[in-house]
Amino acid sequence: MKNALENLILLMQRSEKRMPSQEYVFEDEKIIALLDDLEDINTTDSYGRTLLMYSIIYEREKVVEYLLKRNANIEWEEKRHFRALHFAAQSGNHEIISLLLNAGAEPNAKNIFGNNAIMLCDLATKKSVMELLISHGVNPYQKNNFDVSAYDVFAAYPEILAI
Repeated sequence: MKNALENLILLMQRSEKRMPSQEYVFEDEKIIALLDDLEDINTTDSYGRTLLMYSIIYEREKVVEYLLKRNANIEWEEKRHFRALHFAAQSGNHEIISLLLNAGAEPNAKNIFGNNAIMLCDLATKKSVMELLISHGVNPYQKNNFDVSAYDVFAAYPEILAI
């Protein structure tokens, strides 16, 4: 089982989003075909990460969509208590964040540092992503383990605070 997981992760890693779109779609189809044969889609690697998490890290929207249809565990926590939504927030991928939130991902789940999803966004994150997170209940005033909130972090940026 672990070998299958490692092979799928390597396939996702090797076929990055920068490749021509036609090849990228073909790679997604190849990954999904391999997932069809996998009994436990919630299997984890040594970091405690699932295929869903890696699909998010490598921004494989179609694979994420497929895994959600197969009831991938969206609330699974890896070793640092990162969940799927945390990885999606770090990437800033609107489509993936939307898929996860619509599938019922807990918007205010905290990682080991006490950060919720919006705390993992950076200044390069599109305004629409932050609006999406807040519209689904992410609390920008929720403090992390260091007594800092997203509101505190983005206080110097009025265009973000306006959200």
